[in-house]
Amino acid sequence: MFVEDDVVMKNTFVLIGFDIERDAEPFSKSCEGVKKGLPKILDVLDQLEIDCTFNILASIIDDNFDLFKQIQRSGHELGCHSYEHEALSFMSDEDIYSQVEKATSDIHKKLGERPVTFRAPYLLGNTYLINTLNEFNYLLDSSYPLAHYKKQVLPYHPSAKDWTKKGNVNLLELPVSADPFVKEPEKSDIWPLWRTIGAEDTKRKIENLIKKQNEYKEENVITFYLHPWEFIELEKIDIPEDHQERILAGTGEKAISNFKEILVWLKKQKDATFLTMKKFRPIWEEISG
Repeated sequence: MFVEDDVVMKNTFVLIGFDIERDAEPFSKSCEGVKKGLPKILDVLDQLEIDCTFNILASIIDDNFDLFKQIQRSGHELGCHSYEHEALSFMSDEDIYSQVEKATSDIHKKLGERPVTFRAPYLLGNTYLINTLNEFNYLLDSSYPLAHYKKQVLPYHPSAKDWTKKGNVNLLELPVSADPFVKEPEKSDIWPLWRTIGAEDTKRKIENLIKKQNEYKEENVITFYLHPWEFIELEKIDIPEDHQERILAGTGEKAISNFKEILVWLKKQKDATFLTMKKFRPIWEEISG
């Protein structure tokens, strides 16, 4: 057991990360999800007394400044989701560096909080990005999609030569949770199936992940990635037919219901401790020795 700020830490840690971006990137330039969905999310988190991390797309700060300050007042962490919602792993090293530098600076200057947590848009990270984040003194990244890479099921320090392997980089990598026993990435992933299929599918995948993690460690770490636009009914967005199910299914009130059900299940059945990613870092370092 560990004690942090008078809170007894259990063996199951849940790290919820919201990527604060435009609606259904890259299909829209609107921010209705931030304006209408974010207050609903904050209400649920307040009701259940849960803290989490909100990774901010820095280019939308000015238009949503008051809501982002509300996140801070509610006791949650502000992380970084880059400057623009670009696929970083397809960009030049110079452009990746620029995106991290500008986003980090803008979040710090405009919101008064130096981000130490990062998640790459579309979960498209690479080794250069990890080394750049480490250079900018980020403490955690959560861009590793377990559904695709399969190998890392628990937090790890990546290699400076290959971010998908363990190494000695100070930055801690938090794999985005998925079912490690399912080969197909789309079926293994929790997102977007947590809402398109439902809460029971998510619970089953978490159970399987816990089973796999227990082969290596007594502690379990569950990491989610979600978006405010999932919590509203999306309107007037031209979405290609082959993406409509993934983007539109289960949004709005259904998403809110599933979200609550998953959180309550984790609290009651798994006795989980919910933390911001920043607060999780020193606890994990102590556990890992």
